[in-house]
Amino acid sequence: MRKKTISIWVLVAFLFLVSIALPEGKLGAASSLFMNEVADKYEELEDKFTKQYKADLKSVTTYYEQFLQQSSDEQKQLEQYLREDMAYLEDLLEKDYDKLAAQYGSDRSYTTKLNQYRNQINPNYSTGALWKYSKETDKGYSTSLHWKFNNQINPNYSTSLMWKYKNEINPSYSTSTMWKYANTVNPNYSTSLMWKLRNESNPNYSTSTMWKYKQGQLTQQQAKTNIEKILKTGEEDLQAERDHAINTIRKLRERTISDIIDLRDETVRKIISQRTSSLKDISALRSSLFGSGIDAKALIINLIRLRLLLMESCSSLSSRLIS
Repeated sequence: MRKKTISIWVLVAFLFLVSIALPEGKLGAASSLFMNEVADKYEELEDKFTKQYKADLKSVTTYYEQFLQQSSDEQKQLEQYLREDMAYLEDLLEKDYDKLAAQYGSDRSYTTKLNQYRNQINPNYSTGALWKYSKETDKGYSTSLHWKFNNQINPNYSTSLMWKYKNEINPSYSTSTMWKYANTVNPNYSTSLMWKLRNESNPNYSTSTMWKYKQGQLTQQQAKTNIEKILKTGEEDLQAERDHAINTIRKLRERTISDIIDLRDETVRKIISQRTSSLKDISALRSSLFGSGIDAKALIINLIRLRLLLMESCSSLSSRLIS
């Protein structure tokens, strides 16, 4: 009887110790079903933002390529305008020289005057009036107006407007906007938001919410409350980071288009101004040498593609990218 009484007290003591060791509300071993449900919720969240990132990358890349193509097309159109105008002026002035040579060539007193005039209408004669215009239209002439514009729309020209834009949407370019966005939603990038959420959902990651639950340090209800809050806040933070990235790129795109349009328009104005100045000098020289000047038709350059693209960007890009 005494042995039976001792056994009962031993059992009571054991149950008391167990009740102290287990957290209040813990019903037993960790539920695999609950842990799997948490893992599934995390996987859904990761999948959502991975798909959104890929769609965003495709969109910003498409807009960049569209802009690059239209910029290139406009540059080629400008180049054609200038090439045709240069051919027109060379033909006009060469025929004018031939006419003057036929009229005054037999008079030796006009030899110097004819040579002087010929030099000024020669596009290859350095410091000549037509050369000054010709070099500004040449995109291959370093420091020329056309050269500067062409470089700014070249994505491979370091520090150009197009180079900066290209880098900001490149997820492989360190510190760029898309690089930061890609890392934010990457569960394998240490310290990223997605990395933290995956770890909190992982019962094998030491000190995480689900690890504490698996170890018996949290009840299922405590773990459920904590992990739901963590995932909800994490999802909101991920969306905020995504929206900030896309908005940053949208503003950069609009600013780049605007800056290139301004540069293009300024380039055209200055080229036409140089053309006017060169022809004025040629006409004045002709007048002083031969008694009358010369007139040339006006150069009209019509480039509107980029401006239409900017209008489209301002009116629709926000709604397309930030959804």
